[in-house]
Amino acid sequence: MREVLVDDEDQQATVIVPDDQLSLAIGRDGQNARLAARLTGWRVDIKSETEFSREEDDIEYEGEEDFDGRCMAILSNGRRCPNAALSGSTYCGLPQHQALSRFDTNQVTVVSELSDEEVATLANSESDEAAVSALVERASAAFEEAEAKVAEEEVEEEAEEAAEAEEESEEEAAEAEEEVAEEEAAEEEDLEAEEQLEEAESETENLEQAAEGQQDGEVPQPVEETTE
Repeated sequence: MREVLVDDEDQQATVIVPDDQLSLAIGRDGQNARLAARLTGWRVDIKSETEFSREEDDIEYEGEEDFDGRCMAILSNGRRCPNAALSGSTYCGLPQHQALSRFDTNQVTVVSELSDEEVATLANSESDEAAVSALVERASAAFEEAEAKVAEEEVEEEAEEAAEAEEESEEEAAEAEEEVAEEEAAEEEDLEAEEQLEEAESETENLEQAAEGQQDGEVPQPVEETTE
């Protein structure tokens, strides 16, 4: 299970699960969803991450607008929680979302490394400040480390893409040079072939002229040898 979104007014809950666990979560013929509804008295919808993301295309991303009465928590899929915020708070009643009031970020992934008990401690406004500070420090450090790792991976990926693009460009340039060299070699061969053809035509013409001279009775005079 990834997220549980609740609507207290309509007594409705939306459970978001990974795509590959949707059938397991719903159960045969939806028996799990019906059982949850009977036990809680609420309407329970179970949706895959892909389905939820497709249906919530109009939900804003973090930082796109000011508080408008709706929970400001940003879910793990990068979208804003659709639940109404509690009175006097910018977050809904989910402990993971209430805990965000302790942090400088409103992304729920900041508490992903904490246990349910630790999240409940952060969500409780009457919790011991020393315990809260320790949890916030640990969660923030883990969150920043994860963010830095993601940023580093993105930089590495961009560098790899740039290197691949440069390599492709060099290969294209080499291929272009090779094509030019092949074209020049072909032009030289054509030129040599033309010159050989012209020489052959010239020799043929000379032979034809010599043959015509013999037919006209022109006999070449013998050359007398002289002795001293």
